[in-house]
Amino acid sequence: MQSDHLVTGELGVEALDHTAIALHDIQAALPLYRDLLGGAPSGYEHISSKGFAWMSLRYPNGSQVELLAPTGPGFLQTFLAKHGEGVHHMTFIVHDLRAAVARAKATGLRIVDEDYHEPRWQEAFISPRSAFGTIVQLAQTNLDVAEPNASATGRWRTYPSTSRAPSTIACNLAQAMLGGTSRGPTDVPKPQSVLAMTRSGPTMSTKCCSRSATSSGCST
Repeated sequence: MQSDHLVTGELGVEALDHTAIALHDIQAALPLYRDLLGGAPSGYEHISSKGFAWMSLRYPNGSQVELLAPTGPGFLQTFLAKHGEGVHHMTFIVHDLRAAVARAKATGLRIVDEDYHEPRWQEAFISPRSAFGTIVQLAQTNLDVAEPNASATGRWRTYPSTSRAPSTIACNLAQAMLGGTSRGPTDVPKPQSVLAMTRSGPTMSTKCCSRSATSSGCST
């Protein structure tokens, strides 16, 4: 991250990246989050190995909401059975993840699932036991969150929330997510190709995606 970013709080927060909502059916939520609230679809992925799909929607100031729905057995299906639909996690970008984790632990917070192996996306989670019932994801990235065309690969298939996805791409992402026909640029990924494209590195032509917390430990 660039050193001139405004950093706030004792954990060194640079940005509230997104809020994720767990629900049974992404399509059922679109009339509210897309149509009435005006979110532009900015990313989609179906991760069969973890039994869920996500779709991100971006709002005029760059804020993101991420919709999560189960596609089979997994952490999200368990979460919904236990808690029902609602907020699943919030993701904060921090300047120094290790320092943030150390400070959080020093205050008595329960930290789970620390992962520092990928410089472009390091993460740890404040357990809902310590966060008033909500999973709080702390993440550090070496990308500039204000860089419009930045992209990264990693555990969560990350794209900075401030990047602006062209409207034609956003429309096609929504069409692809809903199983419709893609209309527009040929480089718009279908759901089944998103994972393969993001694994290839920062050469994606669409430059639109999201993050999602999928660790099994986050529900504890």
